[in-house]
Amino acid sequence: MSDSGYRRPRPGEHVYDPCTERIGVLQSVHGVEDLLFDPEVEGKRIAFLRPVGGGIEWTADADGLRFPVPDGVRAPARATGAEPLLGRE
Repeated sequence: MSDSGYRRPRPGEHVYDPCTERIGVLQSVHGVEDLLFDPEVEGKRIAFLRPVGGGIEWTADADGLRFPVPDGVRAPARATGAEPLLGRE
């Protein structure tokens, strides 16, 4: 197996969710079959994300996340989950 240099994000690392256009802190990743609720995402792996700085957690398709966070994308100064979508530089 060759090492392409890519690694998956680990809990505590920042990821970009393109569906919500937000940066979140990865909390955990689970298979859909392990959940007791319908996560309403298309993928088979679900990521639990929390806004940078704290706030209300959300779920996302783990395979659709971008890691590391793309250049030019930043979180709001104080991300509580109630702010509008990300600003861009």
